[in-house]
Amino acid sequence: MTPPDSLQALVQQTTDLVDHFFNDTRALHMRAAPPSTAAVPPVFTNWRDEQRAWRETAALFDQSHHMPELFVDGPDAERLLESVAINSFANFTTSRAKQFVACGPDGHVIGDCVAYRHGEQSFELTSGMTLLNWVEFQAQRTGADVKITCDHPTAINPTGRRVKWRFQLEGPNAGAILDEVVSGTVPEIAFFHTANVEIAGCPVLILRHGMAGHLGAELSGPYEDMDAVRDAILEAGAKHGLK
Repeated sequence: MTPPDSLQALVQQTTDLVDHFFNDTRALHMRAAPPSTAAVPPVFTNWRDEQRAWRETAALFDQSHHMPELFVDGPDAERLLESVAINSFANFTTSRAKQFVACGPDGHVIGDCVAYRHGEQSFELTSGMTLLNWVEFQAQRTGADVKITCDHPTAINPTGRRVKWRFQLEGPNAGAILDEVVSGTVPEIAFFHTANVEIAGCPVLILRHGMAGHLGAELSGPYEDMDAVRDAILEAGAKHGLK
């Protein structure tokens, strides 16, 4: 088929426009990921159902495939990140996350992302490829004593898998679902703080936030545990209107 040179030409030469826009124009993270031949599922239910769910009941969003991550470890990790950030690291403990914002020497914003601190010398930066590239560049430029590990989105990840899975649980019933799936009592977590829990026998890190006007949580853990954790959440969430 000759590539159309206008929208009208596309309409005239396309038999099924719905099929075209759903299948032929998929975003990168929906395409087959090497070396696997299976595409990342684009939807789990229906867009309208999902929008109502985070507003009225609960919605589970799979963020495991499209967001890049950068792991920064080593003696100079904190110094490196603080040197490019506008944030103070004075209160950045292992029990909280930070909206990490970086600027260049001229004060222009490079980008932002969510930063986790897993240890004194261990950090994880989630999403914001421009910022992740900038941090890696500064590590190389300054000769910082750090180990940089870049975990690319599934569709362009040479390993065909991620280091971690990541879910977002939102909606007024999100808290009730967590109460059921977390082993023991769910700890009280302040806004943008974190806690380590267990779900279906698997270690899970909870980040407390809210992106839909309700108590929300971002959950993450080792990629090999993804199916077990997701199945447990879906089973518990069925009676809470989880989509």
